[in-house]
Amino acid sequence: MCRDCNKFFLEFPTHIEHRFCLRHLNNNFKKTFGGGVMFKDLMMGAAKATYEQLWKHKMKQIKDINKAAYHWLYNLERNIWCKYVFSHLMKACLWGFY
Repeated sequence: MCRDCNKFFLEFPTHIEHRFCLRHLNNNFKKTFGGGVMFKDLMMGAAKATYEQLWKHKMKQIKDINKAAYHWLYNLERNIWCKYVFSHLMKACLWGFY
């Protein structure tokens, strides 16, 4: 480990918002609940929803298919994976798709 790493993290700005990478979130989701295009599309749709009603609609579709998967996603902090909750101060989309 580099000698200056601790210094870097101590000086790291605290106002930076943390986000989950959807690719990694989807991989963890697949490991737990199995894969499939339908689950991926629903989870990505919920994550990319720009307003709460659409997010709720996608989450209901997930719940209808697999309640455990719904609860797994529902219990995650929404401000780190749901676009509709993200701050409007973000300057660019880091996902590569908008």
